[in-house]
Amino acid sequence: GPGFGDTGSREGRIAGGRMTIDGIKKAVCTWLNSNGFGPAMVTPTSAPAPEGKYIAVRDLGVEQFGRHIKARPGNVENENNASFMQVADIVMTEVEGEGDTLREIRNRMQLPAFRTWAEGQGFTIWDIGSIMNNDTADGEFWIRQKSFTFQAQFVDEVASSAVRALAAGVEINDEPVEVEININ
Repeated sequence: GPGFGDTGSREGRIAGGRMTIDGIKKAVCTWLNSNGFGPAMVTPTSAPAPEGKYIAVRDLGVEQFGRHIKARPGNVENENNASFMQVADIVMTEVEGEGDTLREIRNRMQLPAFRTWAEGQGFTIWDIGSIMNNDTADGEFWIRQKSFTFQAQFVDEVASSAVRALAAGVEINDEPVEVEININ
């Protein structure tokens, strides 16, 4: 549908194209705002909250999934990257709403169009949790809040590959022997 194209910025990426947690949150906010679900903002922030209903996007942290993926040795040191799979827990909160907007967002996040858009931004969606009631009392009044958590998977890369050995030398009975290595 309209608005599901590449509407997120790539400003959240750092050198080498690696995605950041802040980049994921900013991309999600850009998608929300460009698809009429806003105003949406990355929180926490020192800026005042918008008036009325809005969507807050924050993270609970990031975890490395499994061990790093070692790069194959190349002919030049660090020509291949070692990869580290990361999974961030992102919380989306509808403030001063009944959760209707949040349900629509959650529904759309499960469709192929959103998942294709997210991949174009540098992350994929794993689990999407249930919508929870987070209403809180603030003195004499209540702040209505509904939220759900989703997991965003992305990959970090570090240049750390080894140089492939092309030949090796051994000694047999004090005699040096050159050995050619088959690299096919």
